[in-house]
Amino acid sequence: MDEEAVLVSESADEGAEEGAGAAIHIQEPWSGYRLMRARDVVDRLPAVPDEVLSLVLLYEAKPGRSRSTVLQAAERELSRRAA
Repeated sequence: MDEEAVLVSESADEGAEEGAGAAIHIQEPWSGYRLMRARDVVDRLPAVPDEVLSLVLLYEAKPGRSRSTVLQAAERELSRRAA
């Protein structure tokens, strides 16, 4: 007997209509970071470890942040240390 397949039900998790993908939460590089002015963050970068500089880059690259002065300063500091 040939029968056509019948869809019984269709479901998806909430938000799935936007496509599959991992959700990542990136914490502030240090306490109070998100409230700091870009100049104050840049001034502090030479004193933080490489791991924190990398976290600054990740944090600033996320939507809603993207302070170019902080991103450029963190990249410069990492490059300086690698030289």
